[in-house]
Amino acid sequence: MAAPPPCNSLPLRRRRDHDSVEDQNEDQKDPQRSKVGDQDFVREELNTDSVPKVEDQSDPFAKLKSSGGVASLTDREIFDMWLAMRGGKTCSSQEVADKMFSNFKESILDKPSTHADSVPKVEDQSDPFAKLKSSGGVASLTDREIFDMWLAMMGGKTYPDKQEEDKAYINFQQNIREEPADQDEYTYNRLSLADQSKEEIAKKFRKTGKPDRYNGYAFKSNIEKWPSYAKIWATPNN
Repeated sequence: MAAPPPCNSLPLRRRRDHDSVEDQNEDQKDPQRSKVGDQDFVREELNTDSVPKVEDQSDPFAKLKSSGGVASLTDREIFDMWLAMRGGKTCSSQEVADKMFSNFKESILDKPSTHADSVPKVEDQSDPFAKLKSSGGVASLTDREIFDMWLAMMGGKTYPDKQEEDKAYINFQQNIREEPADQDEYTYNRLSLADQSKEEIAKKFRKTGKPDRYNGYAFKSNIEKWPSYAKIWATPNN
């Protein structure tokens, strides 16, 4: 029979008051570390980043306030928020609600953004000088657009047929100038004859003795005054 091991061979448990100062300091340095017996354990910290944020279901604008913002909203969610904004507006039936949603989507959601930086300026189609007044100004105008403005300035001048209009437009293109070459060219300019050829204009002034001095030039440097001319010429007795 084997003899039991001597008593002094068993490991003695250290008393707490004999623990080293180093161990105590280590515990203070790392509050996440705990000790059970002779084994150290590190307490696992809860990762709040991985926990999805629970939206307040009682708040109709909860999803709007979440990290996803407006971009995460569906059309229906935007509609529901609109109803909430109107004091919790309700519909008499699902059919009425669906129709209201359809109208809402068509009139508001499907329209392009009205943000000034992202939407080009819409020209007034009823104003023949709208493009002239836009940021592009005269430099952005084509010959055809200048011709159309000239027709509007002439009281909405028209031609008997397409052939006559095409002929007038060709003459007009030949009469477009950047600016007068000299004072005479400006003085003897007859803007109302800009759709006529040089020969036709000379024929009208043949009795003057110097019919070739007259012209029907459309000076680009003067186009910005055309809207004012149109108002003056549209006034009775002018």
